[in-house]
Amino acid sequence: MTDTLTYATITPDERARLHLAIHEAAHAVAGILLGATDVRAAIGDSRSGGATRCYGLLPDHEPLVAFAGPWAEARWQAGQRPKLREVWRHLDGCGRRDRDQIVSTFGTSVPPTSHRIEKLLEMTWPAVVSVAQVLHRTSEARYDDICAALDIPETDNAHHLAAIGSGTWPVRITRPRLFTD
Repeated sequence: MTDTLTYATITPDERARLHLAIHEAAHAVAGILLGATDVRAAIGDSRSGGATRCYGLLPDHEPLVAFAGPWAEARWQAGQRPKLREVWRHLDGCGRRDRDQIVSTFGTSVPPTSHRIEKLLEMTWPAVVSVAQVLHRTSEARYDDICAALDIPETDNAHHLAAIGSGTWPVRITRPRLFTD
């Protein structure tokens, strides 16, 4: 019988891969919440990194999707809504490409409307964790995986997305975990 896998017992490389999964999952969830018509996320090992592609996303929403990854990684590590300095640490580290995209649009590393994506991710945090589980297990998450985590249909989902955006979508009570404490 194998020992129970816990966050405290995984290797530093496994921990880095987990953080990468959270980061890319947040990009993917944010992409769908902001109107992308197709999303693909993938991760490799902690050194090769990950990538998320959002198709059909309005250009104005791209910096918000970029901000979502470092914000979620900071939230995961903090265990609660992160302070701005914690997000900046991630923007200066693993989120440099994200920061560069945000800065090229807004001239600052935090989008002026970052509160919007923070609220959406906080509200749908269990879905971010569910997508991260898929990424951690299979190295890839597709549009259908992300819609399933958000509990919305893959097509004709405008009503569901509007309900999430307005804060009227039911928030799940359970909090999925990747590892036990």
